[in-house]
Amino acid sequence: MQASVSRTIERVIASQPASAGTFTVRRALPASGRHSVGPWVFLDHFGPFRVAGGDEGVGPHPHAGIETVTYLLTGRNEHRDSAGHHGIVTAGGAQWMTAAAASFTRNGRSPTGPTRWSSTASSCGSRCRAR
Repeated sequence: MQASVSRTIERVIASQPASAGTFTVRRALPASGRHSVGPWVFLDHFGPFRVAGGDEGVGPHPHAGIETVTYLLTGRNEHRDSAGHHGIVTAGGAQWMTAAAASFTRNGRSPTGPTRWSSTASSCGSRCRAR
C-alpha cells in the first residue's frame, strides 16, 4: 500500500487576457512571478469565439522545444504547420504536437459555430532534440 503524500497549494494563479493572433485568450501561464509549473510553460483557454470565413485565426506563430496538448471543448480547430502537417480536431478530441526545431503553426481556421479549447505546453528540452 502506498503512503499518502500531503501537499499544500503554493499559489492560485488567475488567468489574464492575452493576445493570440486575432483572438484574445485567457492565459494562466506564464504569469507574473511564475514562468512555469514543473515542465508546463503555457496554459491557455480559447473561446468561445467564432472564426469568420477568411479570418486568419491564430496566424503563423513559432514553436520550438515544446510539446503542446490541445483539447477541444466545443467546435473544431484546423491546424497546419511549416513541416506540412495538417489536421482537424473536433469537440472531445485532442492534438499532441512536438516541435523540436523551429516550426510555425496556425490554428483556428474552421468557421463552424462557437469554438472553445484549452491548450497547454511543456518544455521538452533534450527529449525533443533527440527526435
